[in-house]
Amino acid sequence: MKKPTYYVLQGEEVTGPFTLSQMCARWKAGKLRKDSHYSEEGYNKWLHLSILMEEDQAARAASEELAKASRYSSSSSNPREGWIHRMEGVAAVLEVFEDKLTLTSTGVLGLLSRGLKGTKTIPFFSITAIQFKRAGLTNGYLQFTILGGNESRGGIFEAAGDENTFMFANQEWNNRFAESIKEFIEGRIRELRHPKASTQTDSGRLADELRKLADLKSEGVLSEAEFEAAKKRLLG
Repeated sequence: MKKPTYYVLQGEEVTGPFTLSQMCARWKAGKLRKDSHYSEEGYNKWLHLSILMEEDQAARAASEELAKASRYSSSSSNPREGWIHRMEGVAAVLEVFEDKLTLTSTGVLGLLSRGLKGTKTIPFFSITAIQFKRAGLTNGYLQFTILGGNESRGGIFEAAGDENTFMFANQEWNNRFAESIKEFIEGRIRELRHPKASTQTDSGRLADELRKLADLKSEGVLSEAEFEAAKKRLLG
């Protein structure tokens, strides 16, 4: 399909034909005046050029917004890593799996403000509560309360220094996506704590979860106290 071309009327001078990209480039370079008019080839009608430029800028802005939003896709784009949700926040990356989440600091700001070096893994069965704060005048956050943890209770400023908190900037899709992540994790926690809802037998599911606990303890993810507390919770 042939791309439309346009002619430009400035005073009594008509120039063209131009593609839309060429017109945008000339507009940005200051070669076209705001009081100029344009006409699409094949149409005998002159319109204000500023209208076309404003529409194009709005379309480009919408395209950029969609491109940014696609970074927060809820489906895994990396099967090798296996994460289900991935979200880039303020100085950290949150990756959510079937039975755990990871928080990875990014940049110097992440290391200085959160004191978290490398990647921290938080198993779902160790999470006792999730606090969600919408981004607005300040950043939003997801704060994970874990067994034996010492999470901050002082709001956004203390949350910024809490290694179990994931902060995100003020964008509406961030709020929506963070809330959907919270709902997903809470749903998985309910499933893990109530194995009767699964298709596996009670004993088989419990054995699987105990093996996972033992593996996490042997890998150093869980301390002895966290392991015992999580095991006690599983056994009821």
